[in-house]
Amino acid sequence: MARSLPMQPRTKASGRKSAWIPWVFVGGFLVVVAVNTTLIVKALDGFTGVVVEKPFERGLDYDRLVAAVEAQDRLGWTVTTAVEPGAPAGESDFALTLAGPDGPLTGANVEARLQRPLDGERVALMAMPRPGGPAGAWRLVGPGVRPGQWDLHVIVTKAKDRHISTHRLWIAPVAGDAGAKSGQPAAAKAGETE
Repeated sequence: MARSLPMQPRTKASGRKSAWIPWVFVGGFLVVVAVNTTLIVKALDGFTGVVVEKPFERGLDYDRLVAAVEAQDRLGWTVTTAVEPGAPAGESDFALTLAGPDGPLTGANVEARLQRPLDGERVALMAMPRPGGPAGAWRLVGPGVRPGQWDLHVIVTKAKDRHISTHRLWIAPVAGDAGAKSGQPAAAKAGETE
């Protein structure tokens, strides 16, 4: 016959030693829930991934955009820009040269505007053929602008043909202005792109 061991009575002290173990699991789950809730809230308030408005419609127009770029490349037009030094106070003055595959481009219409890349400030420019200048030479005049980087957006049209280009310009501070960099000339510099 099997012998049984006498049972020892359970005391309150031995029961209290292990009573905290379930609360460790509850606390761990609460930490996980708090972290997940924080991440979900941050994700919902963050960047949505949409860069342009109406991306679906923009995607549908992609083939038309590619065809327009290819048609512009076939024209063979080039647009070069330069910032004219010594513009009168309170004015911006830019030189623009238009050329086609066979030489200077004449009989075209030009629209131009400046835009700051960082804050989006826009300044309209008046385009006119350069008086007494060579064929294809234009002058862009507008109000004075702050020193720094600007994008010059140029649209050239002739009959049904159209050429759109953006040129990054650096407009240096006028000599004597606060914040002028040492060694920087008073005239502005232009970076040419097509």
